[in-house]
Amino acid sequence: MTQAVLLGLVNAFLITAGIFFQKLNGVKGGSAVISGWLALSLLCFAPTFWVGNVAIGRGRVAPFLATSALFYVFTTTIAKVVFGEPVGPRVAAGLGLIVVGIALVVSGAGPTRP
Repeated sequence: MTQAVLLGLVNAFLITAGIFFQKLNGVKGGSAVISGWLALSLLCFAPTFWVGNVAIGRGRVAPFLATSALFYVFTTTIAKVVFGEPVGPRVAAGLGLIVVGIALVVSGAGPTRP
């Protein structure tokens, strides 16, 4: 299970980086078709396919997908800190629920007990 959680974290970071570069493309006035920012974004998104296949191929889908959902938290945090986007109490509560949900899934994904 540890490997699935670690791969989920890698996946979350890659997705977050890809979204970050997409946002930079929009902020910096890059092309909607191709730009250096979009190329960086694609370089971040492409490995997520293989990371997911490795994790899912090992049979630990729940902890991988739950941990991958941290990209919501990471992306919103970057949007607030770097780009100054507002994050209201409902969004913060939703992110808190995501973190609690991830903790529940990961803590319950261990070996089954008789």
